[in-house]
Amino acid sequence: MVSLIHRRAGQLSRGALCCALLAACVQVSWERHELGTPLAAQADSELRVGEATFDQCLDQLGAPIEVWELSSATYAIAYGWDHQRDLGFSLSVPLADTGGSASVNFDDIVDKLHGVVFVFDRNDVLLRKRRGFLRDLAPDRTRRRSAFLDE
Repeated sequence: MVSLIHRRAGQLSRGALCCALLAACVQVSWERHELGTPLAAQADSELRVGEATFDQCLDQLGAPIEVWELSSATYAIAYGWDHQRDLGFSLSVPLADTGGSASVNFDDIVDKLHGVVFVFDRNDVLLRKRRGFLRDLAPDRTRRRSAFLDE
């Protein structure tokens, strides 16, 4: 008798799940996101602190994705990249017929970029370099951007 009750309960729960899925929206997504090309460790290892110049860096690595003026005597350049693969699953069950929906999404891509930051002095000689997430490596901007002047 007890096993019959358990069997019936299992059948009812499976039936309830099927009904919920039929009334719901099931979505499976797979996303692939690529931005930039990772710098090989040996690519920036040839650029030695105290010896390499800004021109050598550009010749070897190409154009950076961002440049900062740190002070009147130093500036930094950054190279960044990101490669992600995501698998997602969502289930939504309509509770009421409201006739509409809204969503907002904001994403700061720099927060997710891996990268390398190079800091140069006023003579264009490499002072330091660091690898990691650009959000952690990006220096604070000490000088504001130029403003347009009304003439």
